[in-house]
Amino acid sequence: GELYENVPLLYDLSIDQVITEHNRGNPIKLIAEKIESFKIAGHTFVRLGKEVSDNFSEGFYDRLYDGDSKVYAKYQKTHRETLEAKEVIPRFDESVRYYIVKDGVVNIVKTKGSVLQVFEDRKQDVKNFIRKNRIYFKNNRDVAIVRITEYYDILTD
Repeated sequence: GELYENVPLLYDLSIDQVITEHNRGNPIKLIAEKIESFKIAGHTFVRLGKEVSDNFSEGFYDRLYDGDSKVYAKYQKTHRETLEAKEVIPRFDESVRYYIVKDGVVNIVKTKGSVLQVFEDRKQDVKNFIRKNRIYFKNNRDVAIVRITEYYDILTD
C-alpha cells in the first residue's frame, strides 16, 4: 500500500524476482508477495496469480494494455549450460507468453487465429481492422495484440 519512487530496481526474469540495492550497492531480493506493481524500463509489471485465474502462475506480468479487456505478457528466461570442447557454455533461453483477459476469462494467445477466437463475438469486424491496418503478428506480436484488443474494446463500448 506504499508508493516508493526513484528506487533503483532490477528484475531477474530467470527467477521472477525484483532486486534493489542496499547500502554500498549490496543486492537485496525483495519479498514478491509484498509488491503489487513496479515500473522498469518503460514497462509496468503487476503481480498476478490464482486470484485472477488458474491459468496464471504466481508472478510478475507486464501489463501491456489496461482497458475493459486486458493484455499481459509473461517473460521468462531459462538458464542452461552445455559442454563444448571441455568448456561449460552458459545460455539463457527466452520465452514470452501473451494473455488477454476478457470478461474475467484468461486466454493464452499467440497467433492471429487465437486472438480472433477470443474476440469471436466481433470476429468479422476485428478481421477487417487487421486487414485494413496491415497488422502483422510476426513483426511485433505484442503491439498487434494490444492494437486489436484496444479496437475490440472500442467496438464493445
